[in-house]
Amino acid sequence: MNAITIDIDWAPDPVIEDTLSLLDERDIVATVFSTHDDGVQLSNHERAIHPNLTDSESNDETLDTLLSLYPEAVGVRSHGLHTTTELKLGGPTEICYESNYMMFGVEGIHPFWHLGDVVQFPIYFMDDVWLRHGKPSMDFASELVRDTLTVFAFHPIHIYLNTPRIEYYEQRKDIYNEPDALREERSDGFGVRDLFTSLLDTIVTENRTVDTLETIRNRTTNSAKQPMIDRE
Repeated sequence: MNAITIDIDWAPDPVIEDTLSLLDERDIVATVFSTHDDGVQLSNHERAIHPNLTDSESNDETLDTLLSLYPEAVGVRSHGLHTTTELKLGGPTEICYESNYMMFGVEGIHPFWHLGDVVQFPIYFMDDVWLRHGKPSMDFASELVRDTLTVFAFHPIHIYLNTPRIEYYEQRKDIYNEPDALREERSDGFGVRDLFTSLLDTIVTENRTVDTLETIRNRTTNSAKQPMIDRE
């Protein structure tokens, strides 16, 4: 089970559209975790929400705002991977999965029941964690053929900037909302954009299946061979 996820993180529309174009050129679907009211049109991609829950007093308002913007959303990944039992998961919001647990490079990952009927999809790879770990080599050809869960998480800003190290990005935060200036600063060294396109090209050349998290959630919970504890 392979999934590509995109954490928007308040990136400008041209930066988001750049990432989506790389996916669309290869006819690969992704789950897009949205932080704000962007003007981007998604084709076959899934829209989920990416709330900032660091201020506990505004959690309800933050969630309500994002769910009103994207009522089709059934999944959540919090900014900073913040998770709490106070999240309004399930019930009238119809959020049915969360993806907030980092399990970088761990083999044999499976989705599991989180709260009520909410499923947790742990993250196998995230680009900024990859940078902080010293850019370990990734064997996509073998990672994409596992029967277990492999969730990749990328940020449009790192793809657009081709971030080669985390300090490179941090030194350019002052132009975060200036796509033209960011494009001028795109790194020529091996970075996140190179890794992202390598992953996408491997998916195409190896003919690997990639699904949205919503599709995987529906399939795993309805399957007789679901990889989660049977609670009945």
